[in-house]
Amino acid sequence: MGKTMNMRHKMKRQLLFLVPVLLAVILLPHTMLGSSATPKALVGKWAGRVSSVSTASFVVTIEIGPDSKAHIVGEGSPCFTEADLVVTNTGPESVTLAGSSKAHENVTFKGTLAGNEKQLDVTYIVNGSGSARCETDRGAGTLEKQ
Repeated sequence: MGKTMNMRHKMKRQLLFLVPVLLAVILLPHTMLGSSATPKALVGKWAGRVSSVSTASFVVTIEIGPDSKAHIVGEGSPCFTEADLVVTNTGPESVTLAGSSKAHENVTFKGTLAGNEKQLDVTYIVNGSGSARCETDRGAGTLEKQ
């Protein structure tokens, strides 16, 4: 009977150890990666002019979907024309949009909501140009919700 009690006690200790571990495994992806849905305030079409450190300023239009996907068009940018981006929440009012253009330029925009959620202040970097048009370009601007 003593052996059975020891076995039950050992199993109970293992279970008490495993429950927090299983919860961590289940919840960690959600806390580390955030939700797969884009915050409602960011969903929609954003447009504005961004200034570049190496080229003339140009117009950017970003369409952000509710499914953490976005599409960007750079009108007049010598470094990229359009790209599909993935939306990642980096804070309650900040976001990162990153992806690659069809010409294989790596495009990353970081934004912060401002102006009662009607403006998106952004910085950007484009690098690794497959087209050899721009090896690195960066800049900033403000986009308005359309």
